[in-house]
Amino acid sequence: MNDLLAQRVALITGAGSGIGEGIALGMARAGARIIAVDVDGQAARRTAEQIGGTAASYTCDVTERAACDALAATVRREIGTVSVDMGDTACNVPLATAYIEKIEAAGRVGKKRKTIRC
Repeated sequence: MNDLLAQRVALITGAGSGIGEGIALGMARAGARIIAVDVDGQAARRTAEQIGGTAASYTCDVTERAACDALAATVRREIGTVSVDMGDTACNVPLATAYIEKIEAAGRVGKKRKTIRC
């Protein structure tokens, strides 16, 4: 474990599996206190238990605004301020071939770099 995220509280939605779980585990290794959130509360709990220490888990359907507001209030009351929010952990990566064709058609090969943010 390094201390890159020491003294930080990270809330990760979708932390019960896949990319969200991987992000939670990686941020924990970097020293963050993890709040694992998932619509599947048992999955979020498994991630928090795997991390151990002060990791916490909550159940929340992030498609429901009222549930998100309630989660924010609960986390603030029980844990405190969140310093890192990793919501929407699914990556939106453009199809490479379509992007290349678009850049070639525009005559902009080598002139612009595409950044993918997850």
